[in-house]
Amino acid sequence: MGKHKNNCSKVLKVYKKLSNYGFSIESVKNGKKIKHIKTKKIYIFHYSDKGYHPLRRWVKKNFNIKI
Repeated sequence: MGKHKNNCSKVLKVYKKLSNYGFSIESVKNGKKIKHIKTKKIYIFHYSDKGYHPLRRWVKKNFNIKI
């Protein structure tokens, strides 16, 4: 049986970019918790390749940050 490898490099780049824009990012059981420092709102996203596009769309729609 082959090993499963989780390639989340795209998602890691998004999280690094968000931390530069004033978000705090923490690990939780379900994925990553993203907290906007100014508005104090908390968002949770799944940490995998499947979570990349919803995260990218959310950032573009709500904060106008192009990834």
